Amino acid sequence: MIIDHIDNAELYSSLNPAFAQAFAFLRQPNIDSFNEGSREIDGKKVFAIGAVGKGGSKEGARIEAHRKYIDIQYTLSGIECIGWRAVLDCKSLDTAYSEENDAILYSDRPATWTDIPGGHFAVYFPSDGHAPMCGEGGVHKIIVKVAVA
Repeated sequence: MIIDHIDNAELYSSLNPAFAQAFAFLRQPNIDSFNEGSREIDGKKVFAIGAVGKGGSKEGARIEAHRKYIDIQYTLSGIECIGWRAVLDCKSLDTAYSEENDAILYSDRPATWTDIPGGHFAVYFPSDGHAPMCGEGGVHKIIVKVAVA
């Protein structure tokens, strides 16, 4: 897991060949007009999903993990609280892995919680279980899905 400000995104471009392209998308002028839906950046290798919503409770949060994609979760406005737990430490399967959705869900509790304020991003690798969209108030975010190299 990585958490940082979008101004430092170039520090992480060497971690995956498509990270530079993903971060360039997030730095576009008027990116805050991308509210909901999905947008291709580089076919199925890199694509973005916009989300606007109210944070949910930590008690009801479920940990998700992915095998084919790395998540770059970028908060445009609000403060999103995201739970984290290493996938290796997740023992309580909630929903089996779906190849179609590239997601597995666990009912384990996150080991830590982190606030991701506007202008910041979090990167979750396949080894990072994460419970997004928690906290109080509204959140406007973009999730960029980057295929594992």
